[in-house]
Amino acid sequence: PATMDGGGVLYDRKDPRHIASIINAVLSDSALEDDILRAQDAALARRRAQDFPATLLRLIDQVRATPRLPDWKVDPDFWHQFERAEALEELKQYRPAAYEALPRADRS
Repeated sequence: PATMDGGGVLYDRKDPRHIASIINAVLSDSALEDDILRAQDAALARRRAQDFPATLLRLIDQVRATPRLPDWKVDPDFWHQFERAEALEELKQYRPAAYEALPRADRS
């Protein structure tokens, strides 16, 4: 509901059957459907009442007034490390058993 400013339907699973059941519940209950549509219309009216150009300009002014960060120091072998991390991620994705070769650490 927060995503739609109070005019949405919250669900916690991405299972298509679950989503279909929610859609069916909304479309089968005209009062519920009307409540949702009224909430969405109210949210849209609130958004339209906002002055987006002024908001954008205010945010730009805030960014421009903020002091610049110092230059970021990058290790000379950064890209090599990056490529190695990608290779490990590929191993993890396509050969997960490679991560099971060592005994598990005792977590106690």
